[in-house]
Amino acid sequence: STYAATTIFSHFVALDSNKSLHFLKIASNGLAVYAIDKATNAVGTPVTITTTASTIVKSCFMITSTTAVVFYGEDTGNLRAVVVTLSSATTLAVGSAAVLTATGAAVEDFYGAPKIAQLDTTLYLVSYATATGAGTTSVAGLQVSAGTTVTFGSPVNIIAANNCINSTQTYKITTLTGFVLYKSGAAAPYANSGVVVSVTNA
Repeated sequence: STYAATTIFSHFVALDSNKSLHFLKIASNGLAVYAIDKATNAVGTPVTITTTASTIVKSCFMITSTTAVVFYGEDTGNLRAVVVTLSSATTLAVGSAAVLTATGAAVEDFYGAPKIAQLDTTLYLVSYATATGAGTTSVAGLQVSAGTTVTFGSPVNIIAANNCINSTQTYKITTLTGFVLYKSGAAAPYANSGVVVSVTNA
């Protein structure tokens, strides 16, 4: 690809044994997605997801053999999600984004343990903590409907106080439940806890 990028993210989605989606930072600010078709060695033209500065990919998951959901965010802390659709070998379309308006929801590290779990292809569970010793440690659901429509549910706080930022880990149990590990405490040593979360729709 001759697209000018300062960063190529390690995240990717394999749609099948030949086709995959990849992400890069737009040199002039923002985030783009492009497709690769290994069968023909074709690299598609990158398509802009957002032009907001300091945006990075948080996580991404396959929905069908032609669609994927991408979670991304920037320094302001809100988490966003959008469906990307592949219509030919490398032609992409980006849908309308949903926003989880919660300070800190997109500030989690996302490079260590997972913060987002795919419960099934249309249902996801997100966890995050907004601050250490203050703020909230919360979970929120995300639902994909009608193929490309993404909707975040309202966040729910899972502990009363003494939160610890970057501490949550989210795992699938069933197609409707997830398990969230988190830390609490105003200072080290922190307590480790876990909670089972049931998700209905978003």
